[in-house]
This record gives sequence, C-alpha cells and structure tokens, in this order.
Amino acid sequence: MNHADANRHARLRTRAVLTVALALPTLVAVVPARGFSWYTVGGSIVVWFKSTDTRWLSATTFPSGSETALSVLAAAGAWNLTGGSAWFYTYGRTTVSPPDGFDGISYTEAVPGDYFDDPQVIAITLLGNQGAEWVDMDTLINADAPFNWGWNLSVAPDSEMLMHPEEYGFVLLQVMLHEFGHAFGLGHEDGLVCTMNAAYPSGGTFGQDNIVEPHADDRRGQRTMYPGGIFTDLGNANFFRLGSGGSAPILFTPTTADSGDQVAFRIQIENLGTTILNNVRQGFYLSPDSTIDTGDRLIGSLTWATMGGGAAGQFDVLMTLPDVLSSGEYYAGTILDDTHLITEAFEDNNAIVYCNTLTVPFQTPEIQDMANVVAACGQPVTGPSPSLVRPQNMAPVVWSLEQKPSGMTINATTGVVSWPMASAAGAPHVVSVRATNGVGHDEASFIVSVQPQLPGFVPITERQAVCGSTFVGPAPQLASPACGGTILPWVLESGPSGMTINANTGVVQWPAPTRNGSPHTVSIRGYNAAGSSTVSFQLRVPVADTNGDGVGNMNDLLHLILCTPAFHQPMPANCPCANLNNDATVDLLDFGRWQMAISAGS
Repeated sequence: MNHADANRHARLRTRAVLTVALALPTLVAVVPARGFSWYTVGGSIVVWFKSTDTRWLSATTFPSGSETALSVLAAAGAWNLTGGSAWFYTYGRTTVSPPDGFDGISYTEAVPGDYFDDPQVIAITLLGNQGAEWVDMDTLINADAPFNWGWNLSVAPDSEMLMHPEEYGFVLLQVMLHEFGHAFGLGHEDGLVCTMNAAYPSGGTFGQDNIVEPHADDRRGQRTMYPGGIFTDLGNANFFRLGSGGSAPILFTPTTADSGDQVAFRIQIENLGTTILNNVRQGFYLSPDSTIDTGDRLIGSLTWATMGGGAAGQFDVLMTLPDVLSSGEYYAGTILDDTHLITEAFEDNNAIVYCNTLTVPFQTPEIQDMANVVAACGQPVTGPSPSLVRPQNMAPVVWSLEQKPSGMTINATTGVVSWPMASAAGAPHVVSVRATNGVGHDEASFIVSVQPQLPGFVPITERQAVCGSTFVGPAPQLASPACGGTILPWVLESGPSGMTINANTGVVQWPAPTRNGSPHTVSIRGYNAAGSSTVSFQLRVPVADTNGDGVGNMNDLLHLILCTPAFHQPMPANCPCANLNNDATVDLLDFGRWQMAISAGS
C-alpha cells in the first residue's frame, strides 16, 4: 500500500483538494496497482481518537431537512455503512460562519468561489492534527461551483450526469463522499478507480440504481485506520479507470453486432467486504428495457475462483452473442453473483446496466436451400415453404416470383407458391423466388418436375370411307395436352386389312377401303412417359354406294347396271365397287343386295 508522510511535527494543517477533470484521454485497458493512502507523523498513522468525529453543518448552507443537508448526511452515512470498520460519523449544526480556523471543530460550509486560489477547485478539506491524532477537519465547498456550472442534488446520479457537470452541475453527494474520506484521514489515490481519485467525478457509482458509496480500495484504507469486524458485500461499479488518469463509464464494444458475434464488455468488479469469496459467478445479460435482472436473456457467464477481501479490478470480457438473437436494440448489463450463492449485506449494487445500447441490425435476407418438388400433372401444387437463415434478423420480408411456369402465384407474406394445375409442358420447371426487406434481397430456386399422366384422348366420331378412294384418318387429339406430353410412337392396335398408321402422328391410312366387314373398328394406341392408352372409332364403307361418290342413290343403280356383263363394253370406271357380294362378277345377286342396302339406308 502507499501512504503519504506529512513530515509535520506537533500540528498538521494542509489541504486536500478536489478539482475538475476537464478532458478524458483515449480509452486504455489497464489493471492499475492498488494503494489507498493516509497521513503519518513519525511513522504513525494519523487517526481520530475513538474512531469518530462530529461534522458540524452550517445552518445557513445546509438547513435542516433541505436537499443540500440530505446530500451531506448521505455522504457521511455512506462511510458509516462500509462495514468491517469501527469508523462512525455524527453530525450537528452551527451558526458559525465561515469556519473559524483551528479550533477542534470540524465544520462543513459553502464559501464563495473567490475564496479559492484556483477556480477549478470544487471543494477542499483542511486537515488539522495534534501528533498522530486528528483534531479538526474543515470542509469548504465552492458555493459558486467552478465555471458557474452549478450544483446537482441527485442522490442517484447516472453516468451521463456525472460525466457532464457543464450540463447537469456537480453532484453534491459525490463531492461530499470524497471530502468526507479526507475528513477521517484518507489521502488521494489515482492509480485505480476509487472514491479518493483527485479529479471529479472520482470513482463514480455502483449498480444500476447508481448508488454513491465508497469503493473497495477506500474501504481497505478505512479499515486499516479504523479496524472493525467481518463484512461481506460485492460491488459492480459503473466507472473504470483510464490509463492516463481520470474515470469514465464502463462500456462495451462494438455497439452494433450480429447474432453470433463477439462483444467485449468492460467491467469493474469489487469485493467491498473483508472476507475471501470463492466461485463468484458473473452473468452477462441482454434486456429490452433499462433494468437488468436474472429474468433477462443470459448470453454468458464467468466464475471468479477467488476474490480477496477488498480486491478490485477492471477487465475486458469477451462474450459471444447467441446465434438466435432478434434484430433490435438491447440494453446490456452484468450481475455479480447472479446465482445468489453469497449472502451479502447489500444486494442492490450487484447489477449494472451499460450506458450504451447494443444494436442487432436488420440483415439482408438469406434464403435457405429449397427442396425440389415432384408434382402430378393436372393436379394443384402448393409449396414448398421457404425459410430464412436468420428469420429473427431478416424478417419480415416480401416474397415474389422471379421465374415461374405460367399460372403459378406466390403468397407475398409466407412465400408459399401455388399452382392450380401442374403442366408437363416445358417440364422440368425452374422456379425462382425472391425475398426482399428494407436492407436488400436474396433469391433461391428449386425445380418442379411434373410426372405425366397416361395419355387421354378426345373421342373420335364415326368416320366414313368411300369404296375406291384412299381413306386418311383424323389425327388423334390429347384430352389434356399439358399432361399428355409427347406421344411416341403411335401404334395401330386394330383395323381393316391393308390399313397403316404414321407412328409419329397417329394418322391411319387405308388405300383400298372395302365394304366387307363394314363397319370397321379402328383402335389406335399412343405411348408417353407414363404408359399408353387407346382411342377407337368406327369406320363405315356405305354398301349402296356403287359408284364411289360416297352417297347411295339411283345413280348407283345405273352404275350397277352398266357394270353388268351385258354392258361391260366399255366397262365404266370403278366397277369393282359394284360387286356388292364380292363374287367376282356383277350380276342379279348384286342388284338384290343393293336394293336391300338402299332400303336399309346403308
């Protein structure tokens, strides 16, 4: 530990001055050496007799019940509550103003700013001793406040308030806590965060309730000078020590991070008690509001194996954000002994919330790989349902189709595609979906393969062939061209003798139609990838049509007569069609059959 030897003889009278820190250097991560300081005479620590002193408050500056009086009394009370020390402040009121010098009475008074040689002085404590015993401690406060920034009477000042006295004024409670540390014998300590740092706002506060109380190093000094009993308490401080002097609020970096990123949290933890504490867990949390508790999102923890009594230190702790963390703004905080395994005198100084907030940004959509789809031709298709790699950071998005088969639509909210009827035409189909949000967009594709159906055909009506003329049949038509696919080959399943089929088109041809067997059944089979089906039709060759004009009438009777042997010189064309009974000659038998056919209308 460090101490200051005053090198005075019987009586000591000096100044302990709190000044303004006008600028803060660049943040440097340090773990400073520990060392409270005191005053000695002849090698003995200068202390108060019976470990107590009475602070006499100016009735003018600190009237009873006033906010100014409450700040002063709260500062004195904080030193009484440190635990592990026999020190105790009492107080009274006096009308003597200003302090009348070295008279054995410890005054607390506000004086005009021009009382001080340096306008940056916020307050001073005048130390008076007899040998190794303090006898008089007058504390004088700059009533005008440096730079006329004024005073702030908050009893729970936040970091913003403490760091900007030019805007909020100097916090009287914070100043008086420092001065009352001098008033029982502590000197300045600027090597680490503590109440006795020489520059305002000294060591700052504890916990998310912004508790103004002495730091671990200050308590160690107090206990060394005025030893007491056993005390257990932990403290999570809101300020850390800058490498080149001065204090600043704890923070974390970066303040914008994605799920799964690492964040460095600066912490200042202190064992404010006298006992050695083992296996102290410290949890790190994210919260949607500015109050941190164990019900918030735990992102990680560490365990301090041993924390000696009065130990303190500042550290940077790396924590990895959860892989699943929704976009938004979070308050970050840490809780010392978040498992509540240690019984402490006070629990309200264990949790802190950082001044800066963590932003988990909205990210450009990234669509997960999409499964291909096999659809039945002619049937409706729904899906697949697309998903984002990190929906908590990318949604909501608007879904759209960039490439699709005709008739397909997409739900803009869910991204699910719908196709009323799958078509094999053009299959396989490439489907490309796009997800768009306020940051950007992403596209993903999948393939829809369409299984063809067995070919189905439009029915073919009865057809008529003309004796003596080549018959060319109709081209078979698919009932559902979108699902039939390509038909290849076409096969003639059944038909009259001499009929053939075009294997590519399914069109049949019959060079010499005959009446024999009429009506004829023609059956055509078509093949596709799914199998085959047939389509059939009836083919009739009219019996009464002897001249091949396709109509049975009296002209056919004349033609029949002309084709008989008596008139065969010269024989008319197409006489074979007059041989109705197929006996190789045209005779009366053919006349009889013609009469029967014409009567029957065939």
